[in-house]
Amino acid sequence: MKETKKVWLNIRVNEKEYNTIHDLHKKTTSQSIGEFAGNILLKKPVIIKHRNQSADELLSENGPSQKNKITIYERFFRSYK
Repeated sequence: MKETKKVWLNIRVNEKEYNTIHDLHKKTTSQSIGEFAGNILLKKPVIIKHRNQSADELLSENGPSQKNKITIYERFFRSYK
């Protein structure tokens, strides 16, 4: 059974930071920005949706597509180096 989350954590960001977080969230399978942010803060893995045309062609011949797993924490901080 899932544990009910009872504690709130609020953060303030400016519009540019929010847009960055929102754009990253849209590329994942997370159902909400809260779930996405919680996974980042706790350094849990997040599944990122990635399209690769050459891989799509290969996978369409050989079976179902696979989603690339990478922790959003690593990807997020790589983009700011």
